[in-house]
Amino acid sequence: MLPKKGGTGATRQRQNSINSINAQQGQTVVADVGGAMAMSHNPRTKASAGTKAGLKKQSNFSIAPLILEGVTLNKLQLDDIIKQHLKDLRISDIQLSRSGIFTLYAIDVNSFDRLLNELTPILATNGQATAKIYMPRSIQRIKDTENVAFVKNVDIEIPESRITEALKDVGLDAVDVVRLTNKVKNMPTTTIKITFIDPQNRNTFVHSGLQVDSMHFTAEPATQNTKPVQCYLCLKYNHVAKYCKTKQQICARCGENHHMDQCSAAPDLLKCYNCKGNHLATSNDCSKYIEQEKRLQNMVNQYTTSYTATSIPLLNDLQEFTSYPSIIKCQQEHLNSDILDKLVNILSRPQAAILPGVVKPESA
Repeated sequence: MLPKKGGTGATRQRQNSINSINAQQGQTVVADVGGAMAMSHNPRTKASAGTKAGLKKQSNFSIAPLILEGVTLNKLQLDDIIKQHLKDLRISDIQLSRSGIFTLYAIDVNSFDRLLNELTPILATNGQATAKIYMPRSIQRIKDTENVAFVKNVDIEIPESRITEALKDVGLDAVDVVRLTNKVKNMPTTTIKITFIDPQNRNTFVHSGLQVDSMHFTAEPATQNTKPVQCYLCLKYNHVAKYCKTKQQICARCGENHHMDQCSAAPDLLKCYNCKGNHLATSNDCSKYIEQEKRLQNMVNQYTTSYTATSIPLLNDLQEFTSYPSIIKCQQEHLNSDILDKLVNILSRPQAAILPGVVKPESA
């Protein structure tokens, strides 16, 4: 969703800057019966999946799958309902897990939108009142992070409302502006967290920075988390101890069933519980850890926009720094006024002072 139309000339020019960024939108949340928005393009399709030519055509940025639960249907029944009520919908695959949860792969953004917004009400009229469709949490977290930017070293005296106003003045659409708090001291910090309506607004803001009147602050994008989650009980990945099914304590040193502080294994006899290597099971050098880290990075690459948020621009480089029209206009007015003053001053001076040695003074 792009910034709202209308407003000042600065706003309209800012919108043109945002429109010029070749990034796809990435924001959707859950939908029971209500809606949300879609996000990307070029998913795996029947035409391209499984062929070398098709794989080359695929973008790194794919449309996220949708999860459908709370229904008592088989794949054929769901396919028939979709075919009957959503005729123009394009889906590359429907998968059904043993627990009765469907995974739907839309081919295009329009199909993704319609599945998210229209499928649940249709299922409700077909005896599936408990149907719920949503994006996987891991993917949603990636999409949410794409909308966030941070601004550091912002004076404590500047209120959030002033920052919100400054963003609106340049046509950026922010949904939340909050100053972070030091949890230990319970005191406000100089870091501002800004959540935008979409990645386009965020990326434009990161490139140009925050301009509050005559004060400028550099901005940086929120970074995606690619650190694997590891349970400190069973030492497996992708869950925390609270949701561990085994509840069995595994030693990170030797892989036996006891706490690590009770382990008597010699340093040269370390045995990773996951890969059986000679290191702690919590080591970042573990092949299983690296494998999980790569998996998370691949997921981030797949579901983030193709346009990468730029680094902090060079403030004195006009090619790098996105200009604020209101500031440029003010600078031009000052420059024109300064040139005019100098010109008037020169013309008002005696010719002898302007051209010394050329105009001879009159003899007495």
